[in-house]
Amino acid sequence: MESILAALLSCWMFSSMNPTASCKATVDESNATVMVDVATPFDEWGDIPFRDEKARLDNAAIYMQKDVPQSVIYLLIYAGSRACPGEARERGIRAKKHLMSRGVPPGQVVWIDGGYRREISTTVWIWPPAVAPPVASPELTLKPSEVKIERNCKIKYRGGR
Repeated sequence: MESILAALLSCWMFSSMNPTASCKATVDESNATVMVDVATPFDEWGDIPFRDEKARLDNAAIYMQKDVPQSVIYLLIYAGSRACPGEARERGIRAKKHLMSRGVPPGQVVWIDGGYRREISTTVWIWPPAVAPPVASPELTLKPSEVKIERNCKIKYRGGR
């Protein structure tokens, strides 16, 4: 019964925070888990200059701090088909540091390395703390053989190449 109430509360909280999002809660009593399926991210972008990324991260920080201060900002980051070693990780660390510099507590920012896609992408989700984190979309993730790792490169805007 507590799992059902937790699922309903999580959906209600998420829906009230994100009026354009849809939310569906599923309860698996045998495993004591609550899964909340949320269809709409807060924001997403591809290969953009870091100054533009910071502005978008600022929007997430402002929204979270003003409207839903107990929430968690999840950053799901994919490196592109041409990437530096550890690129998603480096982008995640850089974004988290920026959000922390804007006053978001470190425990309320989680970055997730989604693997590789054709193009670099970052998706921002702002969720209640009781909800399971977002997961990478395996159907869109490239196989390692489809990725070219560039040695001695820097994490930077590539001009959408």
